[in-house]
Amino acid sequence: MLSNLFVMFFGAMAGWFGTHFLTRPLLKVYEYREKVHELVFYTANVGETELEDDPKQFEDVSDELRRLAAQIAALSASMPPYCKPILSCFHIDLPAASRGLTGFSNSLAARDGSKLVHRQTIENALRLPPLVI
Repeated sequence: MLSNLFVMFFGAMAGWFGTHFLTRPLLKVYEYREKVHELVFYTANVGETELEDDPKQFEDVSDELRRLAAQIAALSASMPPYCKPILSCFHIDLPAASRGLTGFSNSLAARDGSKLVHRQTIENALRLPPLVI
């Protein structure tokens, strides 16, 4: 009876540690993937002139992209070392995604095609489906 109680207790602790330390960082990556996809889709559909006509909207979108890039960079820097090989198995590159988001933010008003290059960098780094616009 007492041995069953110990087995249940240690099993529950192992489950909690596995959930908290292994799957939680991976779940955050997929939550950020969802946010990035939504924001990139939104900004890809907004033309340069529309953003330039409304400086407040332009500033808000740029700030949101930079904030998301900073969050992804922080997650990459603080992620436990055992999660990085798992992400590499799925071909997810968080530092490249962060750099792509920063570049995308910087090129929102550009008309030289750099916005597309940075968007493709983000899509490749996070394995997002390509946007069809």
